[in-house]
Amino acid sequence: ANGSFTQVSGMKFDVNPSVVTNIQWDSNGFFTGIPEGSPRRVTNLQILDHNTGLYHPAEPNRTYTIASIDYLLLNKGGEAMLSTCKDVRDSGLNMVDVVCDYITEVFKGNIPAYYSQPDGRINILK
Repeated sequence: ANGSFTQVSGMKFDVNPSVVTNIQWDSNGFFTGIPEGSPRRVTNLQILDHNTGLYHPAEPNRTYTIASIDYLLLNKGGEAMLSTCKDVRDSGLNMVDVVCDYITEVFKGNIPAYYSQPDGRINILK
């Protein structure tokens, strides 16, 4: 494992890098899970309610809708847990084009300064 993780939005959580976990990998080196009861590096996962603007604890038995790039959905980023996603739809959009269009249309080509600083969604515990 290289210590990387998928970038996220619409959620926040705590990460404790000192926690030693028993991560399980398949024969291709893809993450497949963590044994029940093992310590977790990521805790306090909260999901943003876009209607209220408030974060709420994630519900393990709830189904969430996510958006991702095809690279990860095709298991090319070591994210095998996405291979079981249901109702996967390809938008046909190129990620680079989408980001460039967003910066051009929404920000008129000038990314606001507040994007240069962490916003507190990912809290690294010491």
